[in-house]
Amino acid sequence: MSEKEDLIYNQIGETARAFWEWRHKVISMYFLTLGGFFVFAAWLYDHSFSFFLPIIFIILGLANIVFALMDSINTRVLSYCYVAGNEYETKTSIQGIFTRISNHNNGNVNLFSSNLSYTKILKIIYWGTAITSFTFAIILFLYPLTKE
Repeated sequence: MSEKEDLIYNQIGETARAFWEWRHKVISMYFLTLGGFFVFAAWLYDHSFSFFLPIIFIILGLANIVFALMDSINTRVLSYCYVAGNEYETKTSIQGIFTRISNHNNGNVNLFSSNLSYTKILKIIYWGTAITSFTFAIILFLYPLTKE
């Protein structure tokens, strides 16, 4: 292969690494946000401001939707990298990581199967937390907590 094609292949790898790093940053933001919201919710309850709790859980749900959308974008760019890297590896008869990723079977989610992917786990976490947060907001709106 030419030097130009090798440079493109290296760029594909660098792009994939960058977006994996972004994915990990989104995960870090998720856990920091989740922890911060629960500490703030506990403070509100402790200081008799529990009437704000439904709003806090709505904001938490919205934040999780943003995290899910950010991860979806990261996933899309990573898949483009995998396809481009696989094309290069196929063209050069290299059995590299992009070929292995592209050949991986993405079947249904099954906790006892190797088909459970990082992307599927993150979707479950982000959307599950969003739905749970909205549910808590509704419950706290209908049945407000009072400190006795």
